Amino acid sequence: MIRTIAGLTLLTLAVSTTLGQDDLLVPYGKTPETAPEFWAVVKYEVSLGNYRRAREQLKNFWDKLAAEADQDKFLLSLHDKDGLAYFVKLSNIPELRELKDKDPDSEKERPVVDILTQRVGRAAAARYKDPDRIRFFIKRLNGPQEERSYAIDQLRRSGPLAVPPMIEVLRDPQLDARSKEAVYTALLKMNREAAPPLLACLDSNDVKLRGLIVDWFLLRADDRIVPYLWYLHGRKDLVPSAKEQVTSALARFTRTNAKDLGDPRVKCLKEAERWYNHQVEPPPGEMPTIWTWNETSGPVGRRVTPSQAEEYWATYWARKALELDPEYHPAQILFLSTLMEKAHERNGVEQPLSKTAPEVHELTAGARSQLMEQVLDKAMAENRTAVALAAARALGHAGEWRLVRASDRGAPPLLRALSYPDRRVQMAAAEAILQVPSNDGFPGSSRVVEVLRRAIASDAMPRALIGMSDSTAGQQLAATLRGFGYEPALATTGRQAIKIASELGDVEIIFLEPGIHEVGGLNAVLAQFRGNADTAGIPIVILAQPDQEQAAKALASRYLRVHVISPPPASVELLKEKLDPIVGELHRSPLSEAERRSYALQALDWLNRMASGEKPGFDVRPADAAAVRALTSDELAPRAAAFVAQRSGKAAQMALADIVLNESRPAPVRAEVARQLRISLQRHGTLLKPDQLAALLKLPSSVEDASLKEQATRIVTALQPDAASDGNRLKSFPPALPKAAGENGDKK
Repeated sequence: MIRTIAGLTLLTLAVSTTLGQDDLLVPYGKTPETAPEFWAVVKYEVSLGNYRRAREQLKNFWDKLAAEADQDKFLLSLHDKDGLAYFVKLSNIPELRELKDKDPDSEKERPVVDILTQRVGRAAAARYKDPDRIRFFIKRLNGPQEERSYAIDQLRRSGPLAVPPMIEVLRDPQLDARSKEAVYTALLKMNREAAPPLLACLDSNDVKLRGLIVDWFLLRADDRIVPYLWYLHGRKDLVPSAKEQVTSALARFTRTNAKDLGDPRVKCLKEAERWYNHQVEPPPGEMPTIWTWNETSGPVGRRVTPSQAEEYWATYWARKALELDPEYHPAQILFLSTLMEKAHERNGVEQPLSKTAPEVHELTAGARSQLMEQVLDKAMAENRTAVALAAARALGHAGEWRLVRASDRGAPPLLRALSYPDRRVQMAAAEAILQVPSNDGFPGSSRVVEVLRRAIASDAMPRALIGMSDSTAGQQLAATLRGFGYEPALATTGRQAIKIASELGDVEIIFLEPGIHEVGGLNAVLAQFRGNADTAGIPIVILAQPDQEQAAKALASRYLRVHVISPPPASVELLKEKLDPIVGELHRSPLSEAERRSYALQALDWLNRMASGEKPGFDVRPADAAAVRALTSDELAPRAAAFVAQRSGKAAQMALADIVLNESRPAPVRAEVARQLRISLQRHGTLLKPDQLAALLKLPSSVEDASLKEQATRIVTALQPDAASDGNRLKSFPPALPKAAGENGDKK
């Protein structure tokens, strides 16, 4: 307190002694005129608690600051005298925060004290980052005690940026031992922020430098070096002295006998898993910096996003495990999983990695199918949808019969992926299986057809299934779900809900009430949903009243992905708040309309190949009804017609005829479906209704489109395959009369 009062007294005297007596103005030494004088007055008023007068003087200071020739230099002088903490203190005074101005960075109005604090901090940071300034103070580390102490303080302020030039000194073979000792002593006095670039030095080939870094962490009892010690401990090429130092340090940090240390591969993998599983929190308020080692430049820092940091460090530590043992499968799996997940995170999951990340695709394409199966298996177990999708797509290029063959351990991962709760993964698995050359069926072949059927049946909006015995309450929830972007489907019994979920093909979430009608109650309904391959992975939400909550949670705990919301939310906002974490647990984005169309077209192509015998071993009958419904889509109709034309039965042929006779459908669509109808007539005979036959016979004379007229005529021929019909058609054709000479401009 005495120092503060004395400082203020000296400040007032320093101002007043430069002025004449006539210029003095109580309570100041004189009327302030310059930015430094106004700043002194601001501090004086703040010290007295006169915050409103301080605000007035702060405005004057702010206006005068613009007249300073070098504002950053002036702000740095204030920083050196008062420290950044003083500016932060001003930012917490409500009266001062009332003074506002436009922030040139954000173009928004902000408190002047906040803008000032930000500018002072930025100027100080820029100065501390100056490499010439850092080197200047490194050279002063050999000076007298006072000079050395000040140099260390300034280097500490530079943080991790001071480390690379200091390491440069330690690596310089021309410098004497005294200079290096001074630098190392200063390193020991650096803040914790110096550790990351020092850890990067452990990747150096310089044994002596690595030893100094290990000692640095030992002397400071900083256990952030432990993962690096595990890697060094597992290396077989370390010289005995380095090996002894690392082992001793590791035993000390882990408080374990040196003879009982664990497997270094496992420890490296554990560190990789921390990053892969998002267990490392990024530094608050700033982008993380990755420090890497360069044999020429030393430690090099680069700012990255938190996601990029996760990718780098997960693959870094997986690679370290593989350097210790290239055959270590868990590290191989995690390495590939990280790359695939982050590639999809950057580019989306709509397109395969071959288009969005060709370098990652090339890596996965060269991996053994057994490894990719393990990646897929682990991804499904951990609910890493992006990884499972990439792995399933990669297995599509393997084409090995082994991929669909069951073993003593059960169904292979690719077959189990057909029931994974994500439409993209299911479709990728189905296409991968269809790439396997086979002339026989296999367990799970029916599931492939079911996935294709669901792809055809999918609508544009994701479905939500509501199972409520009270239809009024169900309708109210349906209205809320529409506002959340779902197309609801209602069921009043458990059995009906299970049937609807299986048939629709695109249900993404299920809502049930505890009292839904079903033999065995809600428990039986949940068991059936989880036992059905179509619904096993769909999140289920039990909407329970407060008096039902405890029993509902006890029941939900028996099943995967079953959640309880109590009380039921009454608005879209509340529903979204409750559902976001539930839907987000699948780490998936809904199918876009373009994806749904693409999947439907692909599914129809595969079904057509199955029906034609090109892909034998599949029973396509479950897809018949979905293909007939697909005829109602102008985009799907041509390919759906190709499949339907190969199917026997009246329903298929009559559905084709209905499209051909529908005048509201585009002529090109009608023409292509007519071509397929003719194929159906030739293959299965005439199965049409009399009114359809009559209309088809008249069709050629009632349409104008040439392509449609041609196909309609071919249908008539197929319906009347005899000589008389040919003759009747020929005799009805009027030949063109020759024109008289001169009508075409001919000369006689």
